Amino acid sequence: MKTILSKSKQNQFLDENWKLTVLEFKWGKTGYHNVSLLDKRNNKIGYAGGCGYDKKGSAFGQFLNTYFNDELKKINSSDYYGLNHYNKTTRKYQKYASKNSETYVDGACGFDCMTRILNKIGLNVSFVKESKWTSLYILEALPKNHYSRKNNK
Repeated sequence: MKTILSKSKQNQFLDENWKLTVLEFKWGKTGYHNVSLLDKRNNKIGYAGGCGYDKKGSAFGQFLNTYFNDELKKINSSDYYGLNHYNKTTRKYQKYASKNSETYVDGACGFDCMTRILNKIGLNVSFVKESKWTSLYILEALPKNHYSRKNNK
């Protein structure tokens, strides 16, 4: 799969943003079990509350919108479910970003959709461990031989 970030840019991002190399999803223990996405230093980088959708994906989508908005603009939205390029002038969604469009991901569609978008950017999340109220992942450069569903349909 051709990625947005080159191998050197992937490594540069991880070096400059070392706090993001460990991602922890932490669920609340009461109510609707809201989820917070925390970095290595326990800074909140994503949050989702309520019910009826994928909160883990939504919190992860906030992370993607914050740290990878420029890269998201380079991706064809028709190839990745959850990615949107909304033209504010025409009030229509389009395949590619333009000067009048607002680009964002809607992670409520699912965590797997968000990880596929992250893979297209050039990074990957690897599952480490899970407990009743937390899930731990590591953010890393995309391995050279990474499996891509799109290429294997």
